[in-house]
Amino acid sequence: MHKVLLIGLLVLFVCSCASQPAQPAPGEQAQPASPQALLPTYTPLPIQPTHTPLPTYTPYPTQKPLATSSNTPLPSATAYPTQTPYPTSTPPPKPGSRQLPVPFASTGIALQKDEGIKLEITIQKMVSGDAAWETIRDANMYNDPPPEGAEYVLLFVSAKIAEGPEGETQSFSEGDWTMVFPSGKVESITSQASVVNPEPQFEGRGFPGATIEGWATLARPKGEEVLLLYGMGYDGTGGVWFALE
Repeated sequence: MHKVLLIGLLVLFVCSCASQPAQPAPGEQAQPASPQALLPTYTPLPIQPTHTPLPTYTPYPTQKPLATSSNTPLPSATAYPTQTPYPTSTPPPKPGSRQLPVPFASTGIALQKDEGIKLEITIQKMVSGDAAWETIRDANMYNDPPPEGAEYVLLFVSAKIAEGPEGETQSFSEGDWTMVFPSGKVESITSQASVVNPEPQFEGRGFPGATIEGWATLARPKGEEVLLLYGMGYDGTGGVWFALE
């Protein structure tokens, strides 16, 4: 027991001697401490707190489309039907025109508005075929028969000067008449009927109020209907149309 206590005291003495620095001997200067001993003891920085990461971004939920209305859509507008234009009214044909020629034995009015002249023309009689040729042959023995394929037509025409400038006369002849064929071809009635007409012949002059009457002759192709035009101007306009049938 005493040995154990003695050993413990010895250990304590050795430890205390080792912990105390060596004191310099009298007359000796104290040795400076080593540089390492002079450095301050490093105190470690406090441990930084652990960085807490930001919470993960949670996206907004996908927006649901608006619910389609259950209402029945409005019907498409029905376009108004295209309005059919009213047909343009066609004026009736004028009496004495090509569309409405003057009937045989009726009076047609020929106007020359620029000169203030109004003529009343009437085909009073018509003789055709062999009867016309006999009359023409009797009128002058030198008259030739009608061209091949044609026949003579004798017309007794009356022309009255209903209106006209005072002091001025109007002249008339069979050259004032024109044949118009169905094809539209135009010929003077004297182009193929070069004959001496029976008396009285349709020619002469007169003042307003006078009437000129007489015979005129044309050569018409057999079986072909023609219209007669009296007083057509040099420009192809004017005059009054007559039918022979």
